[in-house]
Amino acid sequence: MIEFKKVLHQMKSGVEIVEVWVNGKFRATIYPDSRDPVIRIVSSHLEGEPENLTPQDNMKVWQFKFK
Repeated sequence: MIEFKKVLHQMKSGVEIVEVWVNGKFRATIYPDSRDPVIRIVSSHLEGEPENLTPQDNMKVWQFKFK
């Protein structure tokens, strides 16, 4: 099961991040980069390269698999 938890960044005052928990274990962080509008996904638990699942039009979809 994958859970998302919105929390405050521990080092950047007032910055909200999203923690990704997989089966009760912390596995990744999604946070805004200082170069808005940019996000970063940070994890040492991802397997391989992200899979591009872009279906149509201008939408972009990537899938990341956890180890």
